[in-house]
Amino acid sequence: MKKIISLIIFTFILSCFNLGFAAPDEQTVISSFQEVIQKHLDSYQDDPRIMVYYVPSDTYWIKSKCIVSNDYTYDIQKTNSIITPYTGYFIYKMRISTIDKQPTKEAAEAFNTFNKNGDRLPVNCRITFSYQGDKWIPQKYEIQSLISDKWYDVTNDTSDAVMYQRILIKK
Repeated sequence: MKKIISLIIFTFILSCFNLGFAAPDEQTVISSFQEVIQKHLDSYQDDPRIMVYYVPSDTYWIKSKCIVSNDYTYDIQKTNSIITPYTGYFIYKMRISTIDKQPTKEAAEAFNTFNKNGDRLPVNCRITFSYQGDKWIPQKYEIQSLISDKWYDVTNDTSDAVMYQRILIKK
């Protein structure tokens, strides 16, 4: 009898535990990811990640900004993890638009006429997210090679910190 009562109590406790950690509704997960995507794309309107930098090989200054379109794809996959039950992948195209070459940093900062559609080939950007505690958390930032289909992780890459700053999720 003691074993049966213990089993009933254990089952009750386990069911209470599972209710507290119930998996979120899949539609809620999808909608929240779509919101994160749209917020990120919209952030380029408010902050096009304008940068001024020196090109030492040709000795001139340049200013650039990012242009993104609504041409993107995403996918959400279930995982076997209790902590991160979903992983989301967001891929979008970004063009870099620049100004004409300038002789000084001050001239580049003051010049505001950018090439309208971007003067560089579009770069494919991929951000990988984990769904934790009802939030999408960016885990990895990558760009795709223009020559091959290989993806390069720029999350902690100090050699390409500029690209990381361009695709970083703004809070």
